[in-house]
Amino acid sequence: MVSIRTRLITLVLTALVLPSPLEARNEKGDWEIGVHLGRTRFFDSDVLQDDDFWGVNLGYCINDIFELAVNYDAMSTSGEDQIENADLDFLTIDFIFNGGKDAHRPFFLVGVGIRDEDIIVSTPSGDERTSVVSEVLDVGMGYRAYFTYKVGIRIDARFSFTNENGDGFGFEEKDFRVSYGFVFNLKP
Repeated sequence: MVSIRTRLITLVLTALVLPSPLEARNEKGDWEIGVHLGRTRFFDSDVLQDDDFWGVNLGYCINDIFELAVNYDAMSTSGEDQIENADLDFLTIDFIFNGGKDAHRPFFLVGVGIRDEDIIVSTPSGDERTSVVSEVLDVGMGYRAYFTYKVGIRIDARFSFTNENGDGFGFEEKDFRVSYGFVFNLKP
């Protein structure tokens, strides 16, 4: 199996080598939709295992620099302490600051949202299912490159801080998600 590091390096090199139209970029009023794959690394979870995820995003360009996006990531993993399966869904609203003015655009993002955990734990008396919805704060950066006026790639890395107790400020769990995928500009 090809590692995620090898896949990311391949995408970045492809984006840098292929010619891009200089005017291929998001402009005010444009909509962008994307699909992506990635990998999650849990820092503070001593029970969940690092695993792959998939996701989709939909963005609207407020102007040439700022974008508002909805991001959804889903993963299924296992864990220790008798955790058979853990399904995690991340839904965030991201505020994106785009750099550059051409087809190659780095960006920074800040997002807020929720993480829904559905965990199945094996016990001697049978499987027990628990569900927890937590607050999430995402901070990250990425790179977008268009090959044509409507098709490009997006690479995204974000730290997620999860507040499992709902107390407002105490983020108990942190994870790091790296994703890569395709973006499609829905220009008319």
